[in-house]
Amino acid sequence: MRVEDIGEGWCKLFLPFDEKLTIGNNVIHGGVVASLMDVVGSMASSTLTKKRAPTVSIKIDFLRKAYTDLIAFGEVVKRGMSVVFTKIETHDSKGNLIATGSGIYGVSDEAFSFGGSDYEI
Repeated sequence: MRVEDIGEGWCKLFLPFDEKLTIGNNVIHGGVVASLMDVVGSMASSTLTKKRAPTVSIKIDFLRKAYTDLIAFGEVVKRGMSVVFTKIETHDSKGNLIATGSGIYGVSDEAFSFGGSDYEI
C-alpha cells in the first residue's frame, strides 16, 4: 500500500490489486480490506495527535466484493484527550463504494514519524 495523500486529520491510501490478496475468482479478501481501513484510520488519527494511534475499536460494513485496486480514505470526526474517532471508506478503481466503517484509536506516548510513502502488507 502507499500513501496517496495526507493532511491534518485525514489520510488517503492506495492498494494495488494483487492476486495473492484474493480468496479466489479475483475477489480481494475482506481481511485485506479491513487491514487497509484500519491503517488509514490510524494514520489519519496520527496526523492530529503526532503520536502513534493503536486501534481501540473498528467497525466495518462490507457493501460489495472488491476486484480491483483499492483507495481508502480516513478522516478524523472527533479528537478526545485519550482517543480519536474516525470515519473510513474504501472504493475500488471504478469509484464503487466497497466498505464503510468507523474506528476509534488511542493516543499513545510514542511519537509518530512519517518516514515515507510505501508500505507493504
